[in-house]
Amino acid sequence: MMCNDALRPLTFETMLTDPIVRLMMQADGVGVAELIAAMRIAQAQVAARERLALSRACESDGTAGRI
Repeated sequence: MMCNDALRPLTFETMLTDPIVRLMMQADGVGVAELIAAMRIAQAQVAARERLALSRACESDGTAGRI
């Protein structure tokens, strides 16, 4: 179970071994490929937001272009 295994990194593959995740996927009619595609889109959106926030922070403190 994922919550008891703090040393194992959370990846798409480890997430898919969790029985609760699998039950939710089954209940929602979501396949592995569909879930991974959605998670990759979310991952890219989070990374883009983090880059934008860092860029804005650098602009406001005068360190833009020095990172």
